[in-house]
Amino acid sequence: MKFKLKGVSLISTSLTILMLVIGFGLSAYLGSKVVQDYKTEVIMRECDVLDQALEKYSILHAGVADTALRHAGDSTNNVVYHMKHNYPESLAELGKIRDEHAFFSDRIDLSKFRYETHTDSEKGMTYTLGVHLPNGYYYKSPNSQK
Repeated sequence: MKFKLKGVSLISTSLTILMLVIGFGLSAYLGSKVVQDYKTEVIMRECDVLDQALEKYSILHAGVADTALRHAGDSTNNVVYHMKHNYPESLAELGKIRDEHAFFSDRIDLSKFRYETHTDSEKGMTYTLGVHLPNGYYYKSPNSQK
């Protein structure tokens, strides 16, 4: 004698469809998270590359500052020279020389980065370079304001 339970096949089919929907939703969420993390990592790397390019620019366009040192009881001035950093006024100016010195790739979109220079009488010229990341955070380059 065979018994056919129609309700059991309906429940198993429903559970199978539910598991497939949950699996698809979970994989879509994890896939979008992986893509967002990858984009975030790429933008952070691009910011670090621009940071290194700014340091190279500074070395090629270095200025010299002098500081007079007086010793107690000494009537002579000893002049000490040290390197003064110079940075471009804008990233567009850095972009003009990227082909000339191959500091960084032309694939980097300079418009998404925030860049400003600061002049300090003690430190000389410094800069701040940062970018808003896809995950909502603001990333500041390692050499900003040093």
